[in-house]
Amino acid sequence: MSWEGYVTNIEREGCVYASFFDLDGNKWAESKSPKLTVTQDQIQHVVKGLKNQVDLRAAGVKLGDRKFLVIDMTDNSVVLKQLGGDVNDKYMACVGLFKTGCCLGVSAAGEREKASRSSIEKNAEYLRSLNY
Repeated sequence: MSWEGYVTNIEREGCVYASFFDLDGNKWAESKSPKLTVTQDQIQHVVKGLKNQVDLRAAGVKLGDRKFLVIDMTDNSVVLKQLGGDVNDKYMACVGLFKTGCCLGVSAAGEREKASRSSIEKNAEYLRSLNY
């Protein structure tokens, strides 16, 4: 499957934005109408946090022009909730790490907010199982 195919599948599972990056933050694929403009530096920061090189809870996370709070973090994923902003335009996000890259899923806060975590963790686990 192409990276665009993974993006489409993640969107079908309830995410409003999905993307894939290498570990240096270079974008492989993203949603056709991105809700966020995520930079290479922002993804590098998250990857460093997942590799315990940066304390994401202390340093915070920014995706696009939005600030996020770390809600939960494991060895392979971080769950983020947007700080501030309009209650009807807030996001939950999840970044999942695999051997050669990471995937990002963003869903609207509220009843669909868990879509980002379940979809991203499932896809990252699958890619790790392929040793990718």
